Amino acid sequence: MRAPLFALWTFLRVAVTSACVGSGIGATTAWFMTVRLAREYQMSMAETGAVVGAVVGLVLGCLAYYAIFRGRVDFLAFGTVVTITTIFSASSAFLLHVLTDTGGWIALPIGVVTFFVICLKSRTPAGTGSA
Repeated sequence: MRAPLFALWTFLRVAVTSACVGSGIGATTAWFMTVRLAREYQMSMAETGAVVGAVVGLVLGCLAYYAIFRGRVDFLAFGTVVTITTIFSASSAFLLHVLTDTGGWIALPIGVVTFFVICLKSRTPAGTGSA
């Protein structure tokens, strides 16, 4: 009985953390995407970005935890993935917004690809301890 409860508790922690982090990355990226627009557009896009980021973060975070890291991820690897994904997502959204005037949403695939690349690079080989 204890193992299924622990597995459920682990899943809930991973899911909630992933959704919260994804929400923050989505809001930040959306803000950078609309930095030259009127404030009301910035706020509405940041809200939308937070929701989209939470959903994408939920899916990608669980996928990364269970499939890529296989339940073995240290805090530094987690911080590396979050930091680099945020930097690449926000900067690409800003550049695409400036270059296309409205194309910041194109940054979503860039953020997803960055996320997977950094996850794969941050993986600790089995049996070697933390990175």
